[in-house]
Amino acid sequence: MPPHTPTPAPPSPRPDHSGPWFAARALAVMVLLLASSTAFARLLMRVTMAALPRHEGQYLLVRRQVEEMHALSETVAGDRRLVLLLGSSLVERGFAPRVFDSRARELGVDVTSYNLGISYVDHEVERLIDRRVCAALADVGHRAALTALEFMPFQATYQNATPGRDEFLAVRIALLADAPTWGASLRSPSKASQLFGLRLLGGQSPQFTVPALRKALDDALEPPPMTADRALIEGVYRLDGLPRPAWNATRRGEDRLLFPETRASYSELTAWRTRSESLDEERQRLGMADLAQMHFEEKRVAQFIEAARALQPCSVSSRIVVLPRNTACFSLSSDARARLEEVLRRIERETGLRVIDLYEAPEFSSRDFEDCTHLNELSGKPMLSAILADRTAGLLRATSTGTGP
Repeated sequence: MPPHTPTPAPPSPRPDHSGPWFAARALAVMVLLLASSTAFARLLMRVTMAALPRHEGQYLLVRRQVEEMHALSETVAGDRRLVLLLGSSLVERGFAPRVFDSRARELGVDVTSYNLGISYVDHEVERLIDRRVCAALADVGHRAALTALEFMPFQATYQNATPGRDEFLAVRIALLADAPTWGASLRSPSKASQLFGLRLLGGQSPQFTVPALRKALDDALEPPPMTADRALIEGVYRLDGLPRPAWNATRRGEDRLLFPETRASYSELTAWRTRSESLDEERQRLGMADLAQMHFEEKRVAQFIEAARALQPCSVSSRIVVLPRNTACFSLSSDARARLEEVLRRIERETGLRVIDLYEAPEFSSRDFEDCTHLNELSGKPMLSAILADRTAGLLRATSTGTGP
C-alpha cells in the first residue's frame, strides 16, 4: 500500500486591497492620524505661547484679539442705544468708552459705547469685522444708534509695509472668514491653503510660535540687559496682571494700562517713548507707511469704502473718523494735505457718510501722544473720547427723537 501523501492545504486567500472596505479603513486611519497630529500641534503651540512673557505673548498671539472681538460682538447686541467705534490700534488704545459715555450724559445723551479697535488690521479684515458685528445685531433684531469707522490714511497708501504684517493679517482673515471670503480665496490656491492651514491650527501660526520660542529660550540662557524702557514696560505689565475686575482689558473693548497703581510707571514709560531718540526710531519704522506724503492706492481706498458700506445696515447713523497724529513726528506738505482732502471727499461722496477729520486738530499736541501715532492715556485718550462725544451728541439726540441722522 503506497504511503499516504497529505493533501497540501489550499493557499490562504490574499487580502483584497482594492475593496471598498479596505479603502474605508485606510481613509479612517488617515483621518484619525491627521486629527491627532493637528490636535497635538494646536496644543503644543497654545502651551508654547501661554508660557511666553505676558506682553510678548499678547503681541504674538493675535488669535486672542479675534476671540475677544467675537465675545464683544455677542455682548454689544444685547445693549440698547449703542455707539460702536471700530478701527485700528489707534482706536484700540485711544478711545475710552467710559469717558465718551460720561461726556455724552453731560450733553443730555444716554448711550453705551464700545471700543472695537484691533491692532494689525487692513480694510479686508475691517470689512469682516463689520460683517460679524452686523450679524450679531441682526440676530437680535437690533441696530446701533451710531457706528463710527476709523479711516487711517497710511493703510490706504502704496507704502503700507510693516515687518510681519502679512502674517498677522492672514491669521485674522482665517479666523474671521465668512462664506464669501472662502469663496474668493479659491481663486488663489496658495491663499486658500494658507487660510485653511491657519484655520485648522486655530489661528496659531508657526511663523509666530517658532521665533517666539527661540527668543524665550535665548533670553533664558542669556538674559538681555535691563534697559530703562524695558524695566518700565515690565513694571506696567506686571501691575496689569493684578487679579481685579477693573483690569479686564476687554471691558467694553477698552485697552487700559493707566490705573492708580501704574500712573508713575506709565508716565515714565510715555516720557521715554516720546524722547527725540525714540521718536527718531519710530519715524524710521513708519517711513515705510508714507505718513508724510500720502500717495494713496486706488485698491486700498476702494476697500475702505466697501468696509464703510458693510457697517451701515446695522446702525441708524454712521460716521467716518480720522484720528490725530503726532505733529512732532510728521508734518504734511500742502500737496499731501490736498491728496488727503481729496480722498476724504471721495469717501464722503461714495458712502454718503460725513467725515470727522481730527488728523490735524489743534486741540492735540505732542504731549498727548505716547509715540508718533498713538494717543497716551494721560491726556490724549480722554481728550479724544470727549471730543467725539461733543461732535456726535447732536446726531445721537436726533436719532433718539426719530428726526433722522
